[in-house]
Amino acid sequence: MTYAALVSLLTLRNNLGQLDRYKILQGVAYLQNKDGSFRAGPSCSESDMRFVYSAVCVCYILNDFSLIDVPKLLTYIRNSLTYEGAFGSGSCGTEGHAAYTFCATASLVLLDKLNQALKPEEINQIRRWCLYRQIGGFTGRANKLEDTCYSYWVGATLSMLGSTDLSDCKENIEYLLHNQNPIIGGVGKTDNEYPDPLHTFMGIAGLSLAHYENLDRVYPALTMTENAFVHLQNVQKSW
Repeated sequence: MTYAALVSLLTLRNNLGQLDRYKILQGVAYLQNKDGSFRAGPSCSESDMRFVYSAVCVCYILNDFSLIDVPKLLTYIRNSLTYEGAFGSGSCGTEGHAAYTFCATASLVLLDKLNQALKPEEINQIRRWCLYRQIGGFTGRANKLEDTCYSYWVGATLSMLGSTDLSDCKENIEYLLHNQNPIIGGVGKTDNEYPDPLHTFMGIAGLSLAHYENLDRVYPALTMTENAFVHLQNVQKSW
């Protein structure tokens, strides 16, 4: 929620001046586990790559990684790489998943450690795994059906790896547009599901990454528009 709040504020052109940045960073550091991962909250035992990504985003936005243990975090991310060439939910041999692969890849990009933490052949395996997720849109795991949200999770990972054009953007765009609800608007998980805010957001972001016309470009590592990212850079310069 902290990450989502910060991105929302930046999207609304807020300068984050009313935030106690150090207190927020202390709160994030408190949630780090001994293995380098992060919990969802102080009284929550849930811990996986989603919360790693959220913690890294908060530290990146607030421009301070000094309160968390980055070496342990990098070890946790690296140990989550699966035999398939993707990332799982944690370092316990779980199945590769598109959303966790995005979270891990984006975290390494924001930490500026992608090429340090992973070998070139491992990065190529991630790229290959992502490309193999495409049918028309994208699936989240092997032997699963397409879902609107994975056009973003996979599309954003490919974008960060400089490989968007290796996918079939035209097919992806057609798939996403087909998942619109022609009566009440919005985008659903699939073409026979009711639309919801999450999949509408992911669908629009996925369209942006696929170079659909008249949409703001997305900065994939932070899941915000490039305009919001430029605003963040200007805010950070004022600190």
